[in-house]
Amino acid sequence: EEDSKVKTAEELFDIYLTSVGRGSNLLLNVPPDRRGKFHERDVENLKGYHALVKERLGHNYLKGARVRATPAYDKTQRPGYLTDEKRDTFWAASSAEAEIEVILAKPKELHYITLAEHISSGQRVKRFEVELYDGKRWSTVARGTTVGYKRILKISPMTAEKIRIRITEAKGPVVLSEISAS
Repeated sequence: EEDSKVKTAEELFDIYLTSVGRGSNLLLNVPPDRRGKFHERDVENLKGYHALVKERLGHNYLKGARVRATPAYDKTQRPGYLTDEKRDTFWAASSAEAEIEVILAKPKELHYITLAEHISSGQRVKRFEVELYDGKRWSTVARGTTVGYKRILKISPMTAEKIRIRITEAKGPVVLSEISAS
């Protein structure tokens, strides 16, 4: 009787982007039916949602990419840690402003950029922007005010050779754990 309220896989994916993609928790709120089971329609939509997450965010074109960045806090903070897909490694800038450039192995069409702060060091980023280089010019594709645990930015699809992240304001030295693109 509440079938009209069941979220589609696409709606669930959008909720994921606006919750987890902004550093928050995702509460699916899928109750069991009168049989004590999840309704078949809910299960089907949840499977579809999972497939969308894997399809749209499951391949990181930046894994192992070459990274250049503003000076780090110390020599142990390698910019390459930003693309190693390990949440326990991180890069720490020497100041509250930073610029990071990631060079893709070959041009790729990008739809999403994900940034993550090393949250055990605190949430510090207050303002940032993301630019893509298409081989001829840089274009700003996103701006934001926080990163936190995870920030997923949905961008207009664009083929890029490089990505540049500019942290223009932070509460203290910038500490990021991951940058990815899909």
